[in-house]
Amino acid sequence: MKTQLIIAKQLSGGMRKRIEAKPTANLRNRQKIIWLSITYALLLGSVLYPGLHEGFAGSVILWNCLPLTVGFILVATALRKSKGRLAGSIGFSLTTAVVALFFFGAWLFSPLDREPHSGTTTLAFIYAPLLSLAFGTMVSGLAWLGSRSLGRDLIHSTKTQI
Repeated sequence: MKTQLIIAKQLSGGMRKRIEAKPTANLRNRQKIIWLSITYALLLGSVLYPGLHEGFAGSVILWNCLPLTVGFILVATALRKSKGRLAGSIGFSLTTAVVALFFFGAWLFSPLDREPHSGTTTLAFIYAPLLSLAFGTMVSGLAWLGSRSLGRDLIHSTKTQI
């Protein structure tokens, strides 16, 4: 009987510690999501501004927002998952952000900004998200493979040292 009480006290103490540690983890997760949301909003502004300035219809603007939105969702859902998934998601998200910023800079600092409604601008706004998704998928796959092989190398090196 005494041993059962000791085991029950140990279990309840451990559960209490786990329950107390959870709000801290949730707070850290919320802070990460807040920073991700701020970054997403700034990047989305850089995608929306040229489209609204050029007077594109809603479907083209939604198409331009798609890669950044997919990247945001991937990173937000991968925060508490495996490192391979997180690495792949971050790789995809960073690549789509870089491509979006590249096209925003090209639009802002080139004659396309001074000549509204040109054919080149339309092509750039149609193919930029496609390129962004393609490059993001490639980088995501490479990051995922790299994280898996790096993890295996670390596990293998610790086993051989023991």
